Amino acid sequence: GKIYGWGDAPVKPMHANIWQGNFPYRNEMTDGYMYTAPVRSYPPNGYGMHDMAGNVWEWVDDWYDLKYYNWRRKKNPRGPAEGEFKIVRGGSWVNHPDTLRSSFRRWSRPEVRYNDTGFRCAKDENDETKKN
Repeated sequence: GKIYGWGDAPVKPMHANIWQGNFPYRNEMTDGYMYTAPVRSYPPNGYGMHDMAGNVWEWVDDWYDLKYYNWRRKKNPRGPAEGEFKIVRGGSWVNHPDTLRSSFRRWSRPEVRYNDTGFRCAKDENDETKKN
């Protein structure tokens, strides 16, 4: 329910690795990084998770459909069963602070690689492989 992964406070260099300056001509590097930053370079969010915004876009499981939110549930939609593009979230080191919003999503072709796109390993809390 927060605007950003760290809460509702406006984006500051201490929150995430993003482009700071006149894009694409000059990155002021107020956060200390020209490109990607090492993992855990920024404080964790309220759930103890690091780097949930900025640094690199992160692939999610959902396929993209421009009109999907118009006719499906708004809270945690899963996306269509198939498609041409996948969803990436979180923004990256080469983006404007607006892309760090928790609700912001962008599409990308799954077969294409960029230096500002990565992934995060995650497991559903109900996963059967989690047994003690």
